[in-house]
Amino acid sequence: MSIKSRGSVQERLTEMIAVERHIGEVLSQAQEQVTEHNEVAAALKRFQDMVKGQQAALEARLQSLGGMPADVSGHMEDEAISSVLLSLYAVFSQATLGYAMLHVIAHRFYDCPKEGSTADLAEKHLKNYVQAVNVINQLVSDVVARELDESGEECRCQCPACGLGICLCAAHGTVTINKSWLDVVPPNAPGNIRVRTPRRDSVAARAGLRAGDVILAADGQEIHTLPELQAGIQKHKAGETIQLRVQRASVGVQDITLAP
Repeated sequence: MSIKSRGSVQERLTEMIAVERHIGEVLSQAQEQVTEHNEVAAALKRFQDMVKGQQAALEARLQSLGGMPADVSGHMEDEAISSVLLSLYAVFSQATLGYAMLHVIAHRFYDCPKEGSTADLAEKHLKNYVQAVNVINQLVSDVVARELDESGEECRCQCPACGLGICLCAAHGTVTINKSWLDVVPPNAPGNIRVRTPRRDSVAARAGLRAGDVILAADGQEIHTLPELQAGIQKHKAGETIQLRVQRASVGVQDITLAP
């Protein structure tokens, strides 16, 4: 690796170490605020461990390349297109989470039955920003490779194609991003619908459903998704009973009858 290319890698490593350090600081502050929610606290602890491990790996790699970078010509400036994409990605991600929160709140207060409702707008805008984030995912590798080309940084990868001068670094980057997203998509596993505290004096409360119960089946049919549960309830006429099978942490599998 040449001194110039080594400096470019060192520079980006240094930037990402700073990012990981900042995320770690944010997580440490957040940890103090979520102690009453066990799942959130556990998730933040996993994030902290992840960030610490990633920061340590980056620091070790930086040291193996000679430490902090010297000022090198040809590095990517703050006004580079890749920096623009980075800024947009941050605000789009913030909007995505914000609309996800708004969607839950709108449903909670039943501002959701029709087109143009708050829940409807939140869902549409959420999808738009998810799509916008994905567009950046498809662009970023090519943009970075182009900026390296323009700064005179030729491909030095030794994979079969790149070794022949057919640089596939950008294409490989895009494939890696897409595969990473696919790899972390949670499966719709059976029994993943967990009950929250039922509304007071509701059918569910009177039947004895409790917060934390996991719905496994309705009227003998396994429930895998939210639409399946909704359909299982909607097929009953007013006044008909519904048989639920739930998993309860304290007693195991239990049958509960909902009697409107």
